[in-house]
Amino acid sequence: MGIINNFLYKRKIFYGWWIVLASIVSSFYGIGIFNHGFTAFFNPIVKEFGWSRAVTSGAFALQRAESGLSAPIVGWLIDKYGPRKTMLLGSFLSGLGLIFLSRIDTLLTFYFAFLVISFGISLSTFLVSFITVTVWFQDMRGRALALLSAGSAGLGGTLVPGLVWLISSYDWRTALVVIGIGFWVIVTPMALIMRSRPEDYGYLPDGKISDKKITMIDVNESSRFNFSKPKQKSVVIEQVEYTYRTAIKSTLFWRLSLTFSFGWMLISAISVHQIPALMSFGIGDQLSGLVVMAVMLVSVIGRLVAGFLGDYLDKRYILATAYILQLVGCIIFSNLSATWLISLYVLFFGLGHGSTIPVAFAILADYFGRENFGTIVTLNVTIGTVFSMVSPVFAGWMFDITSSYRPAFLIICLTLIPSIILILTTRPYQTSMRN
Repeated sequence: MGIINNFLYKRKIFYGWWIVLASIVSSFYGIGIFNHGFTAFFNPIVKEFGWSRAVTSGAFALQRAESGLSAPIVGWLIDKYGPRKTMLLGSFLSGLGLIFLSRIDTLLTFYFAFLVISFGISLSTFLVSFITVTVWFQDMRGRALALLSAGSAGLGGTLVPGLVWLISSYDWRTALVVIGIGFWVIVTPMALIMRSRPEDYGYLPDGKISDKKITMIDVNESSRFNFSKPKQKSVVIEQVEYTYRTAIKSTLFWRLSLTFSFGWMLISAISVHQIPALMSFGIGDQLSGLVVMAVMLVSVIGRLVAGFLGDYLDKRYILATAYILQLVGCIIFSNLSATWLISLYVLFFGLGHGSTIPVAFAILADYFGRENFGTIVTLNVTIGTVFSMVSPVFAGWMFDITSSYRPAFLIICLTLIPSIILILTTRPYQTSMRN
């Protein structure tokens, strides 16, 4: 670990970018195999055990419930022990849970394994990475989150065809052992690079260096940071800073929480049922895996474009546009009847889905500040969990009673309408001023 630290600290690159790189690698693997890749395990598990799709989807819903309930714990662990130790623990639990899942033979052990894996994933990938990167950047936050989102969750979809091949060439149990060991080999070294806050290492966000002590005046609703950069023009940043108690009492927090929560319902259902739904529409398993990969590759474009634009344009309009694109893509998905429609689904849904990720996190940081960002964002995730755990079970239940995914996804599409209305009617706050 000392060798890694010495090498990185000697580079003439802001250390925050090394954190972005480590976060990309760890989240690429974790999100790729779990959030995107586990749809490939759905049909083999249903076939072997004969469980209904609603019951099998219940494990995915339970995973979302556990992720939401554990989110405040993740935030507390990051604040108390830092992202490095948090990720190390998460990496160990994720690998252990995946290997344990390969040995399950009852519904109870299936659910328990999902709980272990989802807790490990929460500790080692998405939440830890996005919270840490957000804290290390301010002016370039949109760009940093865009790169993280594109390189991790976006490119993570490229692992799906490999998982489909691994399962078909061997079996789903062997595949789980392989990816479980892979978690220890790939994610653990990345955890050693993570660090808590730039101020602890003599930096300010974005790599600015200050020769003056940063002070904060807590006035409950907002706080102001004033600092100067030596030998350069002085910089003044006026930053809104909420405590978590003030945040949860604000209308703004609940409007944004509901905006994101309704949007997550569709993503949650798609992540679980995308391959089973495509196969029910007459598309083969290999092609279905390629469709999932294509969606995530197109989402990379959305993540990069939206993240970079978010540093210059009103993020509310970017997010509303992303939800509209998802809505169109979902309607196309629900009515797939010809192969050529797949390309339209990939284009609209991929761009829309990708654009929401970096912008949503950047909006939370812009409106509520960096000081308590970890706690506030995990509270937001916990609320979203209540919504996202419902849609996969609903989609599976609708298939069980109608033998079709079309009605389920047509209904779930409608959840994006409240998101569009809420984000467009949310009043933006002025968060920064530079002189």
